[in-house]
Amino acid sequence: MLLSIWLLLNALIYLVLGFLFIFQFDTITGNLGILAETGSAAIELMTVYGGLEAGFGILFSTALVVRKIRYFALQVLTFSYGSFAVGRLIGILQVDVSETLTWWLLLFEMAGFVISGILLKKSVQHPGVN
Repeated sequence: MLLSIWLLLNALIYLVLGFLFIFQFDTITGNLGILAETGSAAIELMTVYGGLEAGFGILFSTALVVRKIRYFALQVLTFSYGSFAVGRLIGILQVDVSETLTWWLLLFEMAGFVISGILLKKSVQHPGVN
């Protein structure tokens, strides 16, 4: 039950963010204070923040219906949250950050890593209870 709620929550978050970066690029980058100075930079942001996140959302949505990929989806969630947190932390150590959004995102990513890791461990211990 908790796994399904976690997958649904993440599916919604990643789908919304992914599609916003693809279809409402100027709005979301403006709200976040991200400046894409060239067309190539905008496309790169749409690809990574749009396409990759939408793809994650589709994976997590599919895992709600196709039980045999739930473990894989949970591995992706755990790995991606951990990677995001490490990357953000390294960035914070290299760049002076005054925006609170960066710190909130780091906290969110660390919490996501912990929750996903706990659910992953439970899935290994009780594989039939997904």
